[in-house]
Amino acid sequence: MPTTKYLLDQAQYLATIGHYDEIIALYNNECPQPSGDTELHALRAKAYYNLGKEQEERGSIEEAIEAYKKSLELDPSYENSYYNMAAIYYYDLEQYSDALHAYQQYLVLTRDDESDRFRKTAIENVTEITNILHVALYKPITDPII
Repeated sequence: MPTTKYLLDQAQYLATIGHYDEIIALYNNECPQPSGDTELHALRAKAYYNLGKEQEERGSIEEAIEAYKKSLELDPSYENSYYNMAAIYYYDLEQYSDALHAYQQYLVLTRDDESDRFRKTAIENVTEITNILHVALYKPITDPII
């Protein structure tokens, strides 16, 4: 079985040419069974995150979400996956409850990093989503019920 360093070197090369799906295949083929190697889990999580970004850029929104979810299965503390997934739910799909949950997870994970440049946007979006959900919840019924 190749060393983690070997996998990292191969993955870095593939990332420089934008072949994120090949990175995932490399990890899955070389180490098909989950191991206790936390560094390898982090590498796989990053590969799925990058694949999600690539899918998002291509307009494959559902595939991007699945890649971000897989990233989070491997490393539940990978905050960038939460942020990008939240943005898709909010801006692209208008799935506000899912967006709110993902932004909240992101904010919990970055709570000690006030310098994080995305925190401000996430906080603003949580406020907007909360208002949207509040209005939807308390919107008066305009049509009489018969």
